[in-house]
Amino acid sequence: SGLAIMQYRFTDKFAVAARAEHYNDKNQIIVVSGTSNGFQTSSASLNIDIEPFPLCMLRFEGRYYQSLDKIFTAGTTPSNSNLLLVSGLVVKF
Repeated sequence: SGLAIMQYRFTDKFAVAARAEHYNDKNQIIVVSGTSNGFQTSSASLNIDIEPFPLCMLRFEGRYYQSLDKIFTAGTTPSNSNLLLVSGLVVKF
C-alpha cells in the first residue's frame, strides 16, 4: 500500500490538492471483495478547497478508482473502475 499527497495554496482562502494511492489486501484481511485477486485498488483524486470564512471550508473533489477485479458497478454492470464526484462543507469548532 502507498499514498502520495500534494497541495498548493494559492491564497489563505483557496487551495488545490491531488492524491494518489494504492491499497493492496490480496488476502482480504481488512476488505472482503470475494474475488480471486482480493481487494487491490488504486485511486487518484483532485480537490478544490475554498475557505469563505475562518472556520468554514467548502471542498469539491473528484475521485477515480481502478481495481484488478470488477468490484464496482456502473448501473447494473460490473466494472473495474469508478468515478466519484463529491462536495462537502466543514465547520470548525
